[in-house]
Amino acid sequence: MVPLAIFSFLTGAVLARAFRVWILVPLSLLILIVASLAAWAFDLNALIGPSMILGVQTGYACGLIVWRALASQGEPAETKAKQIPVSRSTYFPGFKRDH
Repeated sequence: MVPLAIFSFLTGAVLARAFRVWILVPLSLLILIVASLAAWAFDLNALIGPSMILGVQTGYACGLIVWRALASQGEPAETKAKQIPVSRSTYFPGFKRDH
């Protein structure tokens, strides 16, 4: 049961990177149908479906928080410095460009 919970949590975290929150609706229905059939066929616990859905949704929420936190940090300072145009006269006061 623990490996299944870890797998569903990590699946939700990966889905948070690629999809919007609406992916959870069809995914939850799919998990519920598959888990119900597996519980019926293999005589498993009936709560396996809702626990997997909870794991995917929790993983999605945690993955979304982590991705947003990583995105808010932005680019490193050295990358930003390369993008800012600075004239040479700022660094070399006597510099004149000959055309």
